[in-house]
Amino acid sequence: MRRIAGYREPDADAIAAARLAEAYLFTDEDVEVVFVPRCRPGTLAGSFDRVVEVSNAHDPQRLVFDHKPPVFADRNATCAARLVWEHLMGLGCAVAHRGALLRVVHKWAGAARQAVAGAGLGRSGRPVDAEPPGPTQAGSSD
Repeated sequence: MRRIAGYREPDADAIAAARLAEAYLFTDEDVEVVFVPRCRPGTLAGSFDRVVEVSNAHDPQRLVFDHKPPVFADRNATCAARLVWEHLMGLGCAVAHRGALLRVVHKWAGAARQAVAGAGLGRSGRPVDAEPPGPTQAGSSD
């Protein structure tokens, strides 16, 4: 069974990248997508056949595709799914028809990141400076 590592809080980019790998790199093979915590470059624990959107590294020869710094200074310049698509195109896979999907994923992912940053939210969608939650019921004496 082939294993694809992806970030434990996947977005459309990570899902599209994993699906492209499953459909075109590992054709007719069983595939498992494993969601893992983000890590520093070169420190991903585990054995994976492909890594997407989690390692802050880009190494197509090892099937590692991430677009975040330090590998790309501007994380919005590309996306993991586009990196996988470009790799597949270079291998001669018939994926040109997926270009429109990649444009939507890239545009959506960039807009979502900007909306989260503009709202002062962290990656989890919670306010960066949020106070710990108070009692769940008004007037609680706990």
